[in-house]
Amino acid sequence: MNINEVYKAINSNERVRQLVKTAPLNIIGQMDVKKFDTKQFVLHQGERYQNTYLLVKGRVKVFLNSPSGKQVVLDVYDSGMFLGEQEAVINRPYSASIINISPITVLSIRNSDFVEWTQKDHRFADRLIHNLSEQIYHLTKRMERYSMHSALQQIGLFLLYCAHEHIPITREKNHL
Repeated sequence: MNINEVYKAINSNERVRQLVKTAPLNIIGQMDVKKFDTKQFVLHQGERYQNTYLLVKGRVKVFLNSPSGKQVVLDVYDSGMFLGEQEAVINRPYSASIINISPITVLSIRNSDFVEWTQKDHRFADRLIHNLSEQIYHLTKRMERYSMHSALQQIGLFLLYCAHEHIPITREKNHL
């Protein structure tokens, strides 16, 4: 991979640039830029992967599949989010599946390089802990809503939230 393509991808998004700005040069030098058309980037729950990905452009859906075929969307990520960082750090299979819902560009980082980055770059490790804690917090709140409230209650809570925050409700918005 051409290092200029890596730097171009990093600098194309401010959030990505901020995440990578203190990365050791040897880690940046090992990154690859990969681009995927919609639904061509798929990571399966329960599988192991050798790379962690930093989403530079586009959106991905993070979801769980039940044995009955039911799908529960946990979140939709956009640029600046890592994919597989938790699994890289603890060396486990993916806890959820991921598919891109738009064309995407990612920086691909070998798991071993990602772990090395967290060990050598304490500023990055602090940001990673903050991001993971925020994800856990939002996931806990979402799971509370899903498991403790009926569908009707969830819709009512969502409508109240939108009214309180002055968020217009359109067909394109899909927060539930």
